[in-house]
Amino acid sequence: MNKNLLFLLSLTFSFIGSYTKAQSTIFSEDFESCGHGTRYTEVNSHSDGGSDYFVRTDGSSGNTTVNCVSTSTTGLSAFLGMSNSFYYVGEDIDDSNLLPDSGYVMFDDIDISGFTNLEISGLFALVTNGCDNDQYMKVSVDIDNSGTFTLIGAFRTVGGGNAVNVSQDTDLDGAGDGTVLSSTFQNFTFNVIGTGSLIDIRVMVRTNTGADEFAFDNISLKGTSATTTWTGSWSNGIPNANMDVVIAENISVSSFTCRNLTINASKVLLLGSGQTVTVTGTSITNNGFGLIAVDAAGRLNLDNNGNTITLSGNISGGFRGIVEIQGTTTFATNGLITISAPSASSFGQVTGTGTVNGNISMQAFLDASTGRYFYLGSPFTNAVLSDFKESGAIMVSSSSSQGTAWEWDAANAEWDPAGGGNLANVATRGRGYAMYAGMNGSYGPFLIDDGDRTGTVSISGTISNDATVNVGLSYNDGQAAGVSFVGGSGVSATEGWNLVANPYAAIYDWEGQAIPADMSSAIYRFNGTNYSAYTKGAG
Repeated sequence: MNKNLLFLLSLTFSFIGSYTKAQSTIFSEDFESCGHGTRYTEVNSHSDGGSDYFVRTDGSSGNTTVNCVSTSTTGLSAFLGMSNSFYYVGEDIDDSNLLPDSGYVMFDDIDISGFTNLEISGLFALVTNGCDNDQYMKVSVDIDNSGTFTLIGAFRTVGGGNAVNVSQDTDLDGAGDGTVLSSTFQNFTFNVIGTGSLIDIRVMVRTNTGADEFAFDNISLKGTSATTTWTGSWSNGIPNANMDVVIAENISVSSFTCRNLTINASKVLLLGSGQTVTVTGTSITNNGFGLIAVDAAGRLNLDNNGNTITLSGNISGGFRGIVEIQGTTTFATNGLITISAPSASSFGQVTGTGTVNGNISMQAFLDASTGRYFYLGSPFTNAVLSDFKESGAIMVSSSSSQGTAWEWDAANAEWDPAGGGNLANVATRGRGYAMYAGMNGSYGPFLIDDGDRTGTVSISGTISNDATVNVGLSYNDGQAAGVSFVGGSGVSATEGWNLVANPYAAIYDWEGQAIPADMSSAIYRFNGTNYSAYTKGAG
């Protein structure tokens, strides 16, 4: 028994976007996973098993770490208002004068190139029965590894002497004079004077008594990204990952990376062959004609792990290059994307491991100047069969001589009306369909209504970038089939045929497909006129 696979390469694309000039989050840490040695460094963290400690914890004695190693700590007080679960807390850090009396977390070499108006925010809290004046919590920074830290935020005893309350030291004179800390975390923001290329952030706690628990959480750094505008040349230098780009004149560019991208009214950003634009921010705004690739080798990379890049503005023409949604980036389309196919050999793709939120449209180019069948499929989870038909064209799913849309029943080796005869049904992802396009004598037009019957059909829906899409296969030897087979009437020519569509909005590499033991390693592709075969490992 041998299952053959008739494999369809499904459809092909354009895009659009949203941009607002505001402060951007450069860095954020909520301590929900331990980042010591990777995202930050703990200094003087420890626990004696009792009430002397500087640790990462969720408030329970058994869920505490020192340098990412689990430890036990007793006597932890209850805090409220943390960003999620974990935070850092210190009490009697010197451990009866055996250790330094301060501990800190250091965030090292954060890239701030291109940013101004820097500010650091965090959540801070305190449980105390009365603080000595040498107890504190401080936030300091070092720009460009000068070796000197500058104090930008502090919490000290009220009035500077021994006191029950600790408050923000707003003027950094050594005495608390602002908002009083409590056991409920509160958000504070501190301005950074100046900018540079790199910044180190240090959050330090000093306490050498057993009555004071200083805690901090959710440290973030924000800034205003610099902008460089294309007006025939770059107004503020060549863009980088921390700079916003505005396209104010038509441009054909070399590859560049930017934070946010805006295309002004009536303007276009043209990607040359093999050129790449990488966006690392949160928005792309197309107020003009959009981003256009001169061929399928142009690439738009969306790279902002764990965050969303949102598109807004106009619907442009077609983008026929590659859009790669990298890592854990989310791509919010607002329904403004068209994956275009201006010719049979030129079409766009959506690739990557990221997530697509919102609809996109996808085109297939058909040369139906001579009416004939095409094999088509959908990469979407919710596109309906009738979407394949252009307005003004005809499409019929019927078990009769008038039928023009069919699906292959592999178990019974027969053609059935597509969607069970209902074109309002979803085009099943991974299933191939035979659809007639063009004229049939004086009847038509079918599927495509362009004057010369050469152009594109388009469907819309949502994409799921699954690593694996399961498509069930069936076997029939085809000997009793009421249809003819191109290879003849022998069993080797009639058995095991399945009609499968590419379930992705990108070229599918058959070499990466695992082949079951009872399935042929060859696929067969039909372009509307001829069949071609490809055998895994042989070509």
